[in-house]
Formats: sequence, C-alpha cells, structure tokens
Amino acid sequence: MESNWPSALSNQSFRKKFIISNLFLIAVLLFFFFILQYAEHRKGFVIEKGWLTGIISERDFSTWIFTCTYVAIITGLIFCLPKPETTLLLIRTYLLLQLFRAITLLLLPLDPPQGIIPLNDPFLHATFYNGRANLKDLFFSGHVATLVMFIPIIPNKWIKIILSLAAFIAGTLLAAQRVHYIVDVVAAPIFAIIAFLLAKKWSEISRVELISNI
Repeated sequence: MESNWPSALSNQSFRKKFIISNLFLIAVLLFFFFILQYAEHRKGFVIEKGWLTGIISERDFSTWIFTCTYVAIITGLIFCLPKPETTLLLIRTYLLLQLFRAITLLLLPLDPPQGIIPLNDPFLHATFYNGRANLKDLFFSGHVATLVMFIPIIPNKWIKIILSLAAFIAGTLLAAQRVHYIVDVVAAPIFAIIAFLLAKKWSEISRVELISNI
C-alpha cells in the first residue's frame, strides 16, 4: 500500500528522488523545446502521400482533439497525484517519453503531411510552441503517447478504458486533420509503453533503496 504525501516527503530518500526526477524533467522539457524550434526550420521529407485521400477529407478537429486529450489527462492526474509513488512513476515515465520525442524529432526530419490544418492547442501554443504554429512536431504523436502513458499506471479498469478510447479518438482526429502522419499515431503507444517499462524499472530500483532507508 502506498504512503501518503506527508509520510513520503518526510522520508529523505523519497524526497531526494522526487526532487531529482523533477529536475531531470525540467531539463528534458527544455531540451525538447529547443529541438522543436530546430526541427521547425529544418528541411525534411514527406511520407504517406495521399494515404487518407478519398477516405476522409481534411477538417479542423482542434476543439475535439483539445477537449478529448486534456479531459482525459486531467482524469489521469486526478487518479495519480494523491499517491506519491504513482506520481513519481508518472513523472519518470513522462520525462522519458519527452526524451524519446526529442530524439526521434532530431533523428527523423519530416515535413508536414499534405493538406495539414494546423492544430489549435492553446496549451501547446502557450508553452512548447511559444505562440507559433509548429507544423513539424511530428514523429511521434505527443497527444496519443501522453494519453497511453497513463493506461498501465492507473489500476482502475474503467479509467483505462476511457483513456484508451480518448487515445484512439485523438489519434484518429489528428490523422484526419493531417496534423500527424498515420505512422506518428501508430508509433506513439509503443514509445509510451517503453517509457513506462523503463520508468517502472527505475522506480523498482529506487524502491529497494527507499525501503532500506526506512
């Protein structure tokens, strides 16, 4: 059974791990921010030319994507944040996920899909996009990966189902709006699960040390 926050923060080992993990997260987010700016001005290539032509025409689903994504994320946070160890696992999973995104963006120069309608995401525009429309934030989908990240962390079956549906809907609409290639959406859950497994291993190693210090 997990400890509560006062108990967890009174433990020096947990407190140190929590602070260090957050510092790592900040460093990774800054790195990701600069990679986004670099990728946006780099020449890339187009893949999946016309794959969705004839299946669904380009439409602006920004409001639906934003609502679906952030309602699901807030739901996931509500279930995670009351639990210190779960929160630490979530932080580590997210920082690894963003590190993967920075690396894949750096290594895979892509131009936007044909017919792209820029995503209107107020949160991204106020943070990572720095008020600009980033059209080359492509492989892999951060929206889908972030939603999938919660699924193995939260034990509640119904919340898992809700998050899975939200990830599917968001991914489908992102592809339909041509904000992402299909491969961006399909690859996102794979990277999310890898990030979770590595973070879980990291936390298991940390837990052994934490128990030894109690």
